Amino acid sequence: MMLLLALLLVMGLAQADTNVTVTGKQSRIQCHVCEEYNNFNCFNPVTCDAGDIYCVTAAVRILVRYIYVSRQCTKSCPVIPAAEVVSKPFVLVKPTPFLFAMCCQRSLCNIHSPFINDTELDYRGAGQARGGRAGLVLLLSLAAASLALRLC
Repeated sequence: MMLLLALLLVMGLAQADTNVTVTGKQSRIQCHVCEEYNNFNCFNPVTCDAGDIYCVTAAVRILVRYIYVSRQCTKSCPVIPAAEVVSKPFVLVKPTPFLFAMCCQRSLCNIHSPFINDTELDYRGAGQARGGRAGLVLLLSLAAASLALRLC
């Protein structure tokens, strides 16, 4: 009787999805993957590659009226932990580019967006009606940032 139970257990265990070992079946994380400008509401669920363990949301202000938003799967988190940030003794004369980045390790968790005050919203909405060379500048500058995220 014990031999029969052991045999059934061994035969059934091979088909169970235990998600414990590296060589066994493992579920892959899902992330929203999209790239847009002036729009934090881009959602596109995609199953990530086997090595990707993070979902990332990153936003960069390119010009006053253009904010580039990227949601991606990645192998490493590009966010520097707060403990490693070193303060520098100087005064900023001009405002720095807006930057937001957040990592998470659950499926479809990269839905976060930063708080933007009312004056920034006015600038962001005004940029959607403009075109021309600013779109080309945006495309060229963000291609490098997007490539850096994908190489990680």
